[in-house]
Amino acid sequence: MIDWHIVHDSREERPPEVDTVSSQTTVYERRNIRQETEPDTMTGEEFTQWVYEQREYTRAEYEQMTSPAVQGIQQSMSALELAIAML
Repeated sequence: MIDWHIVHDSREERPPEVDTVSSQTTVYERRNIRQETEPDTMTGEEFTQWVYEQREYTRAEYEQMTSPAVQGIQQSMSALELAIAML
């Protein structure tokens, strides 16, 4: 896994939060997706772009992470964390 980093993206449509189709080897996870408008430093004209945090997984990492066994463990951990927080 490659940890979170900031991406500036010029596509027109909003990027998906999880992208499993644009690469054969990599799955992209995105968060805090927002549109920003900034002036072009060369022309002074404004342009709009998507800015977000992104991390990358290999296909094998993503498949392992989304397996039913791992999801069951994550749900159990969440329930335990909630129970501890309520103490």
